[in-house]
Amino acid sequence: MFRDEFKERYTTIPVAIYRASKATGAEELIAHRHREIELIYMREGEMDFFVGTERHHLLGGDLLVVPPYAVHRIPAHANGRTAHDCICFSASLLCDAALRGRLEGKGSL
Repeated sequence: MFRDEFKERYTTIPVAIYRASKATGAEELIAHRHREIELIYMREGEMDFFVGTERHHLLGGDLLVVPPYAVHRIPAHANGRTAHDCICFSASLLCDAALRGRLEGKGSL
């Protein structure tokens, strides 16, 4: 993931989770890309999120999917409290038969 700075990194499956909360608005996240699929879930507040040159204005409850290798960024702003979750995962999860069997109840985690 981006410079390997995620707060919680995967140990057994290729998933990383980052939770961000700011009392005074979104902190800038410089433009970057990575091979993982990224889900951004806006828990609270609002912020702009750019994928390439396309601007997405996210509000609480919104979910944004960032495809692998897409350049994305968050510009800084001070519009009050913001909170969002970022979940990155390898596309290999979508093809993993053993994991898929566990998720369908055919095995134990």
